[in-house]
Amino acid sequence: WDCGLACAEMALKARGIPNVTLQDLRRVCTTSSVWTIDLAYLLKEFGFDLKLFTLSTGVRDEYKKHAFYQRHLNQDALRVNQLFDCAERHSVPVELRSLSVENLKNMVHNQGALIIVLVDKRLLWCSLCVRSPQMVTSSLARFSPGFMGHYVLLCGYLSDSDSFLLKDPATSSPCCVVKTRHLDNARRAFGTDEDILWLGKVTARVQSISDKPP
Repeated sequence: WDCGLACAEMALKARGIPNVTLQDLRRVCTTSSVWTIDLAYLLKEFGFDLKLFTLSTGVRDEYKKHAFYQRHLNQDALRVNQLFDCAERHSVPVELRSLSVENLKNMVHNQGALIIVLVDKRLLWCSLCVRSPQMVTSSLARFSPGFMGHYVLLCGYLSDSDSFLLKDPATSSPCCVVKTRHLDNARRAFGTDEDILWLGKVTARVQSISDKPP
């Protein structure tokens, strides 16, 4: 199970492509450690108009001593760096910049975009699930030391409560409501590179699942 692929599956369903399963996505994205650039290549194959915003177009040296990344970093580094190097050739737009919360609000509220966001799970609080048994159990993770990388899918914004609507593959809730300040803290934490995968409309339907471009 992978939260990034789960978010990709939810984005596909939201855009009218319901018959793709996690197993299908795993056959395309075969790596055991999924980075945001992997998700960009994957969803590009399904015809998404998309753009990846990030603070780093490659694997940062600082992560070599970071517990969350250490296990897979050596095998990930070459692949991830190559994907970034080949992104333009494969029509995967990458922009090296930080997005503000106002950018995110505009994207989901005015543009109708879906956004896959990399967050530190320890810092993410849902206003709806905070008292549920499931959330009480998972909230113990907040006391764990170090970064806990996790992907969520932003799908709306509520101006009256200054909160984002999101789908979190770690919960059974159909939708979570997260205050802007909590989301901003979680997505800007060290370890995220402030990765934002903007997903517009599906502009070209694929007929079959193929291997990801090398």
